[in-house]
Amino acid sequence: MRWDESDIVKRLCRSLDIAKRSVTLFSERGYTDKEVSDNSFRPDKPIAETAMLLYAASRVRHHPEIASRIDDIAQDLAPLARSKRIMLSMTLHPSVCVEFAVPHILLSQIGFKEQRFDHLLRLCLDSQASRGHERPPFASLEKSWILELWNGDTPGLGWHVDLNNSVLNWPIDLLGGLREDAYALTHLVIYCSDFGSDVKCLPRPSSMVRRGAILPCKVSRRGRLRSRR
Repeated sequence: MRWDESDIVKRLCRSLDIAKRSVTLFSERGYTDKEVSDNSFRPDKPIAETAMLLYAASRVRHHPEIASRIDDIAQDLAPLARSKRIMLSMTLHPSVCVEFAVPHILLSQIGFKEQRFDHLLRLCLDSQASRGHERPPFASLEKSWILELWNGDTPGLGWHVDLNNSVLNWPIDLLGGLREDAYALTHLVIYCSDFGSDVKCLPRPSSMVRRGAILPCKVSRRGRLRSRR
């Protein structure tokens, strides 16, 4: 059954409206959950997640109601993504400067560029400390993906090495696995497909990846994956 496109557009518009309110509420101080600490997040979280939503939604900005929302939110988001706090964090921690620059790069991809921030990012990447942070394969692939967008590069050898060592190449341990495993799987699908627009060469057949991604499982509060009965 083909989904009604107008319904999808309405759902996306509601998501964008919620994202705008979330940025207003949480972009300054984040959120602290005193009962469940895992629900807490820093102010960078809603900024980055909203930038990703705008980037993904920009593929269908031929719908006027979506385009107007993207432009409205991006105008509010750009100064937050390039704030003095973010630039100071990049300067002090060049080994993770790319993580801080994700919202900036995604906003640049949809037309909201800032050359001064680009210059600072290049200075941080050129520093001696820029490679001084150990990343698991999925985090390394995230960095490669976002830098490819920024520089217009194509995947190099390191991309394929990390991909072969990632959970996209191996079944997840549903009984003993960690929440990070499920997190890595879902995010790797985003990085490897650029939100579905460009499926790169996967380490195993896509049918196997899909089966692994839709296995009925849930994450327990102890951080373990448990299969549903």
